[in-house]
Amino acid sequence: MKRNRWVAVGIVGLITLMSACGSDSSKTGSSKASGATVVNGYTIKPDANLYEADLENADLENANLRYADMRGADLSNADLSYADLRDANLINADLENADLSNANLTGANLIGAADLSGADLRYADLENANLLGANLIGANLEGADLSGADLFGITWDTYTIWPEGFTPPRSYRQS
Repeated sequence: MKRNRWVAVGIVGLITLMSACGSDSSKTGSSKASGATVVNGYTIKPDANLYEADLENADLENANLRYADMRGADLSNADLSYADLRDANLINADLENADLSNANLTGANLIGAADLSGADLRYADLENANLLGANLIGANLEGADLSGADLFGITWDTYTIWPEGFTPPRSYRQS
């Protein structure tokens, strides 16, 4: 009987050791098992450090980048549709022609002339986002939620599409 007890303790100890080392027999070793992926050599996950990352043309659809530091990142032409960018730091990020449709940018920081020119922001949640000085020339914001968003100093033109019933700040319009 003692022998069986030691075998059981030995297996429990091995499982405990494997768990402590991050090994799990149910995981395949893929970075997706932890919710992270690698794109262009950068780890895509919540709270990621993507400072000045080159993610041009990257497929980041449905990515969870909540609280990510993406200051100065090149995300031009990237697919960020349905991405979770809540409270992300996108100061001076290049999002020119990026697809941010249905993305959650609640509380995101896009100040410092973040370039959103030509970006697809249809149905994006920009509630309480800071867009101070952002470039929205030619951006499509149809159906976007701009409740509480700071739009002071933005630039936009006649090609910028706003949510129905929304009145954009007139003093920063570019022709």
